Amino acid sequence: MLLDEPDNHLDHASRQLLIQVLTDYPDALLQVSHDPDFVAGVVIERAYQLAD
Repeated sequence: MLLDEPDNHLDHASRQLLIQVLTDYPDALLQVSHDPDFVAGVVIERAYQLAD
């Protein structure tokens, strides 16, 4: 699954639900986010951070 800024404009409850759904997602996931707290909330095997 490819997601570009999936956490934009979500309220707190929706954001927490999305984090749980993405953490439980069993297949490959590529997500782009400018929010390090959101990225840290999703439990993943690998994360890559690109510099500006």
